[in-house]
Amino acid sequence: MPNIIFRPNSKEAELTVAKPVPAKNYLPNWFKQCPMHTTDRLEFDSEGESNLTMKACVPFVDTFLTGYIQETWCDVYINTNTGEYRFSTSPQIMTHRAEDKQHYPKIQNFNKQEFVWHQVWIPELPEGYSMLYTHPLNRYDLPFKSLSGIIDHDGLIMEKIATHPFFIQEGFEGIIPKGTPMFQMIPIKRESWQSSFEEYNENLLIESGKIRQFFTGGYKKLFWKKKDYK
Repeated sequence: MPNIIFRPNSKEAELTVAKPVPAKNYLPNWFKQCPMHTTDRLEFDSEGESNLTMKACVPFVDTFLTGYIQETWCDVYINTNTGEYRFSTSPQIMTHRAEDKQHYPKIQNFNKQEFVWHQVWIPELPEGYSMLYTHPLNRYDLPFKSLSGIIDHDGLIMEKIATHPFFIQEGFEGIIPKGTPMFQMIPIKRESWQSSFEEYNENLLIESGKIRQFFTGGYKKLFWKKKDYK
């Protein structure tokens, strides 16, 4: 099993900043409270469609279980109307980026002011692996949007603070609480790929159709592979 090492960039970070942990520890409350069915039991309509909710969708659930999460290590107050932001702990958790360095197209429903999260636990990956940094997957309930990037952490050991851009929802004024997921980190293996195309194959369709042998959970029983992050 590949091993990921997280190193603090200072003694202060080691003692005061929450360590990155597996993403499975950050299941949002709204997902935990979501029922498995839209009614109190499994039902099917006249077309054979079930009343299962997204909680029964294994690919959707996998997004909450993959990789690692860095959480905020203090409360952060942000007022998009004035551009003000405050936090009371050290090391610094965020800054804003000067306007002359902002070149992203405006994201709909998000303020144009660009902020950056600070990363003080820096990963080291085995040879041949990179890290995908992205907004916590399917966490549209958060009042910010972290941008995505890929860093080859098998050779780059950062001594200074790494930064990850994010934007705040328009009109937001309030506190992002301590313990909020800031960004998700997913190790990926670097490989060269090529693409090809084939003709329609009915046999493959029949094979995938085996999922329908089960009322629920066919994909998980037949095709899903467990992912493990510790």
